[in-house]
Amino acid sequence: MKNYQYLRDLNELFGHRGDAQIIISLAAYPCLHYAELARAIITHTGERLSDAEINRCLPRLEADGFLVGDGPKRHKNYRLTRRGHDKAALLKYILDSLERRDDEATDD
Repeated sequence: MKNYQYLRDLNELFGHRGDAQIIISLAAYPCLHYAELARAIITHTGERLSDAEINRCLPRLEADGFLVGDGPKRHKNYRLTRRGHDKAALLKYILDSLERRDDEATDD
């Protein structure tokens, strides 16, 4: 029997557009300035988030304990917390699982 207790975690993963892209992108670097983060999102996810989307995500992710913005307000360096790295690992695991599933489907 399938254990569905993780559905709550999955709902939280996809609660807000842009959160997953920011977490995955920050996981690849020790820290990034805002402009570097915007470029890293494109590089790592192939998606472009608008400045407004990024600006909505960063304070929420910081308040939820997934990242920290160090420095003055307009020149922060963003980095993942331990909780953020854990979330990034979970996202990567899910992405890898989906890729394996799709690869197996094409092999059939």
